[in-house]
Amino acid sequence: MKSSRRRFKALVAPLLGAALAISLAACGSSTQGSTGDNGGEKTVVFVPFKVGNAYFDAVDAGIKTAAKEYGWNYSMKGSTAGTPAGQVEVIKSLIQQRPDALIIDPGDASSLNPVIKQARDAGIVVVTTDQDAPDSARQAFVQPAGSDAIADQVLDLTMEQAGAEGEVALVLGFKTVSQYVAWDNRIKDQIKAKYPNAKIVYTDYAVGADSAAATAMAKSVMSKYPNLKAFMTVNGSAVAPAVSQAITDQNKIGKVLNFAVSTPNQMKPYVESGAANGIVLWDTNQLGFLSGWAAEQLMTGKTFSSQNSAGPDLPAVAYDDQAKTLLLGPPLVITKDSIDQYDF
Repeated sequence: MKSSRRRFKALVAPLLGAALAISLAACGSSTQGSTGDNGGEKTVVFVPFKVGNAYFDAVDAGIKTAAKEYGWNYSMKGSTAGTPAGQVEVIKSLIQQRPDALIIDPGDASSLNPVIKQARDAGIVVVTTDQDAPDSARQAFVQPAGSDAIADQVLDLTMEQAGAEGEVALVLGFKTVSQYVAWDNRIKDQIKAKYPNAKIVYTDYAVGADSAAATAMAKSVMSKYPNLKAFMTVNGSAVAPAVSQAITDQNKIGKVLNFAVSTPNQMKPYVESGAANGIVLWDTNQLGFLSGWAAEQLMTGKTFSSQNSAGPDLPAVAYDDQAKTLLLGPPLVITKDSIDQYDF
């Protein structure tokens, strides 16, 4: 494989699910998931916030690679609803099945704290990935990239093309997700410190993951602020393309920028048309693999060092013992020139 596609090529499974058959009558939603190898001694389950999402499927593909390497019985199981209650019910159901490890991408950290404790009390290894539940009993968090690094990259790229001035809008995800709040705070602090001639005139958490609402919101913002220079859409895979669609519909390509945290496949037509100007992300396949590696270390009683080799593609993974956090590495910047190299 081409080096730039080395891990991404395995992604076409599916920032952010496949098929499982647990019914969650308690919260009125079903669960689905992907199934991996069935013959392993250990059972490991990945629980994303929502299945049927391109980003989470991409992380799943990376964990599947780890499952093959370590010989697990692996699957991804999650709620189709994409709600905190749905994720809690999935985890409660899994605790009854006694897997050896759970890899969880939290949607609402506070709601997961009790159920993560239940899993740990049952002797189940718990690793969080992508988003954290820092006040829970989880044993390790696999952080995709430094929170500040992502925020700074989105802001700096936007300001570079906007001429370091003008009105910009910031579109985030759910306020229940600590990562979005951290990005919000960082971007606002940095724009004041580094770009005094730029101003965030609008901040949105309301659209959540609703693409139709995001398109309507973006059109409304462009109408209200006719001099708007850019959107910074650090929401995830679903909303960023909707904002770019609004830019397209309003004939604002080349007039309003959109830098996003999203997935390449969803953003590709907009990056190619100019309705999106770049994507800031991380290697989601490697994030999944590293999460699986961390679970394997914990299941086999191993500890983390300040620097860890998790394989040839991850030779120097930093570990913060105080925060119990493994850092995948710096963010990726995907542009029109490089987007063809990625398939997820």
